[in-house]
Amino acid sequence: MYQNNNNLSRNLVYVEEVFKFLENEDCEVYVSSEKDFEFLSALEVLAGRPLNVVFYEENPCCPLCNSESDKNGRRIRYINMNKPVKIQKYICSDKNCGKFHETSLEKIVPKNCNYAYKLRFEVIEQLLIDYSSLNKISKQINQNL
Repeated sequence: MYQNNNNLSRNLVYVEEVFKFLENEDCEVYVSSEKDFEFLSALEVLAGRPLNVVFYEENPCCPLCNSESDKNGRRIRYINMNKPVKIQKYICSDKNCGKFHETSLEKIVPKNCNYAYKLRFEVIEQLLIDYSSLNKISKQINQNL
């Protein structure tokens, strides 16, 4: 019985720390590229504001020579045309290579696209269910975003 109370109080402390973090508007949320983008939407609902999200790689290595990579700035990318996120850029630490690369978001957003997979499939489902016009579907989706 004592063990369960100890775990419960520890979990309450973690939840309290999360809410303190969400109240601080200057904080950045670091997310590895494998994390689900929908989790960030839930955090934004809890925070009641947009979060400063930075996508990064946990163990960055050069795609050309497999050497370690060093951080080399960030760039802003818009997901679903309205959600700005920062993407960590890297440079290969090998002096002979020097290749630049950045965190891949291909599990969330297809290459050369601005819309997340989930949003794209919502549009297709809506078309298949009630044959709505694209104009009507875009208005419905913009209300939900």
